[in-house]
Amino acid sequence: SLAGYSKKAFSEDGTTAIAAQADCIEKIFLLLRQHTKHDFSQYKPATLHRRIERRMIVNQIDNLAGYVSFMEQHTAEAQALFKDFLISVTGFFRDQEAFVALESHLKTLISHRSPTSPLRIWVPGCATGEEAYSIIMIVRECLGELNQDMDIQVFATDLDEEAVNRGRRGIYPVGIGADVSAERLRRFFIRTGDTYVIKKEIREKVVFAVQDIIKDPPFSKVDLICCRNLLIYLNGDLQARLLPLLYYSLSKDGVLFLGASENVGKHSDLFPALDNKWKIYQRRDVTLLKRQQLQFSPLDFQRETP
Repeated sequence: SLAGYSKKAFSEDGTTAIAAQADCIEKIFLLLRQHTKHDFSQYKPATLHRRIERRMIVNQIDNLAGYVSFMEQHTAEAQALFKDFLISVTGFFRDQEAFVALESHLKTLISHRSPTSPLRIWVPGCATGEEAYSIIMIVRECLGELNQDMDIQVFATDLDEEAVNRGRRGIYPVGIGADVSAERLRRFFIRTGDTYVIKKEIREKVVFAVQDIIKDPPFSKVDLICCRNLLIYLNGDLQARLLPLLYYSLSKDGVLFLGASENVGKHSDLFPALDNKWKIYQRRDVTLLKRQQLQFSPLDFQRETP
């Protein structure tokens, strides 16, 4: 069976073997950077190793050095591995209870701000758009309940161009009925054959764009950042650098919504929890000194990127 092919790729021991393995991984990152312009060296090793092993099995290669040679000879392989790294697991209203919890905090947020300026929302790592559209539906429902009207602007960004294009089209299989209530399907979608299409007035509120959150400039003056299950792919160092970036993107009292198995780590002074269980945080204004420490530490991606 093919499964036996790469089993030992990451299990060699001995200092020399480990050094050789690190050298191969470094070369793989280099080839990825060369062919896709993206740097994956700060992503969690375990996740990356699983994806590399998968590609080795597919190509029937049983050691890392062999895989590096294969990548060097087949330029399309870098693209294939890149696609594997970006495998997105997403859905509408993922963790239903988290969205229920978010609703009450959104109502507070909406009722405390001027209805004349648009509510700005950023969804980094948006994959094929389900989360961005889920957020709009919830905001629309909150506005209805509060009997308020305000414009909504959603920025949905991801590394994966193909996923972003799918999100932009807003066409989903009928199976989404398992996650989206009949009432929401009726209100926000149009049934077309065996698909559901997001209504145009909802689609128009979302700007989909390809963005590398690690090196591209972030958005600013955002009221809500929905960054769910992106941090889990990044190593601790990168997570620690990314959170201040999200802090700067949020407007005063803005809300940060993370995935169920994520948290703000050592940055709880920047983001006190509104809901510990469902990882909903609020931006806290910190002292000027604290802001300067953040600003001039190597957390500012734009400053670092040539």
